[in-house]
Amino acid sequence: MYSMTELLEIQNAEKSIDSLMVELKASCDNIAQKQQSIDNTIDKVEASLSEFEYDVLVWNSPKSKHFEKDDPYGLDNVSEEHTALTESAAWKIYDNCEYYHKQIIRYDLSEKDEDGLYTEMSEDGDILAEESNEDALN
Repeated sequence: MYSMTELLEIQNAEKSIDSLMVELKASCDNIAQKQQSIDNTIDKVEASLSEFEYDVLVWNSPKSKHFEKDDPYGLDNVSEEHTALTESAAWKIYDNCEYYHKQIIRYDLSEKDEDGLYTEMSEDGDILAEESNEDALN
């Protein structure tokens, strides 16, 4: 059995712990916001210096919504199309998406503007990676 003094000390300790947890969560949220800002800046710098642009195509619609019923991997059945990405942004999407089929495509940028930044991309891209998950095709 605890004495009244011990119970008060326990309550005070619990309040202190709760207060510290709130402060810790706020600090973690602040760090996450700063990291996102850093990631965005890196993506912008990378995009301005890169000779390439990336697209990620994801197929994940149910068969009932397919336009090309006989070709589940046809372009008309693409569920998500992420375009004009930096390499790191494209790989993040590619590595973390749910899919039954996915592709990452790299395009060469062909022309620079007056600031020396690439402005136009070639029409043909190179498929860097492609993966199918037949079990997910519903």
